[in-house]
Amino acid sequence: MTFSILLARQPILDKELNTIAYELLYRDAEGMGPQLPFDGTQATAEVLLNAYSSIFQDSRIRTLPAFINFNAEWLYNGNLPALKPDALVLEVLEDVAITEKIVQRLHILSDKGYRIALDDFFYDKSWEPALALAKIVKIDIQQLSPVQLTLHTSQSLKNIK
Repeated sequence: MTFSILLARQPILDKELNTIAYELLYRDAEGMGPQLPFDGTQATAEVLLNAYSSIFQDSRIRTLPAFINFNAEWLYNGNLPALKPDALVLEVLEDVAITEKIVQRLHILSDKGYRIALDDFFYDKSWEPALALAKIVKIDIQQLSPVQLTLHTSQSLKNIK
């Protein structure tokens, strides 16, 4: 995954010229600020994403996808950050009731290219429609015995496409 923005920070100084904070700024790959027309919401979302998901590895900066928890309210209202779908993995929290409306919303998000993850997943038949859409299933192995883990994993894998 490649992004065409950089994270720039501008120091905020006190009257003694001590750095007391930094402002995070949007910059393109050439180091230039935004050009008109400009979507400030998307730029801010990209700056925040890059601030938290970029790492320096093998002498280069890599930007990894951000896993963000989405509860039922976020899924219902549809107000996702203005980011490219490959920049995010939408984690459906374990306390979300898998209703027809939630499944429809997950279908829409999946069709738009968002990856769906199920967070702290514990297999239950009611989750099968969500499993069919999930690309990632996160299991808290500390909550399961070895026998439960085996059964849980095999049931989950049968339903993932």
